[in-house]
Amino acid sequence: MDAIKLKKESYQAWLAWGTPEAAEAYRQAKRTAARVVSEAKTWVWEKFGEAMEKDYRTASGKFWQTVRRLRRGKQLSANTVYSGGGELLASTRDIVGRWKEYFEDLLNPTDTPSVEEPEAEDSEVDSFITQAEVTEVVQQLLGGKAPWVDESRPEYLKSLDVVGLSWLTRLCNIAWWSGIVPLDWVPGVVVPLFLQL
Repeated sequence: MDAIKLKKESYQAWLAWGTPEAAEAYRQAKRTAARVVSEAKTWVWEKFGEAMEKDYRTASGKFWQTVRRLRRGKQLSANTVYSGGGELLASTRDIVGRWKEYFEDLLNPTDTPSVEEPEAEDSEVDSFITQAEVTEVVQQLLGGKAPWVDESRPEYLKSLDVVGLSWLTRLCNIAWWSGIVPLDWVPGVVVPLFLQL
């Protein structure tokens, strides 16, 4: 799996340098890694098919055993949560108690921050938003979500190349420095989520 390692290294180089050459190297490494993974999956399934053909008497049992194993792997979810002190909680009662404690702290904070405006020297107003930061945030966006009020989807931003990301970075910096954002960014939609305890 050297192709996967090369892809990760190329991605880190692209984030560090941000040059078109680094972007192209990452794009090529990504394609190579996808091809290698696809070939490996094809090879494994071919071996599985050959094993099914070779021992046809027990093939049905092996087939359904594999299907059950694959289904079980997808359905497993970790039902554990960390407590406020960092301990792992596994019982349902402890997890529900932790969620209750978390939302009480979130909705009823005990230490309220001061309302005073921070000094310009204390804040990070003087710093620029880097293209690496924008790229990292865009990659962390979850796909398959409903479009926002401006009909934009996370997939649109994820498909941006280096030039598109540089324009997005420039737009974010203009909004950051001027304190004025495009009107499309202003509307907020609040969806209530009711928690049953």
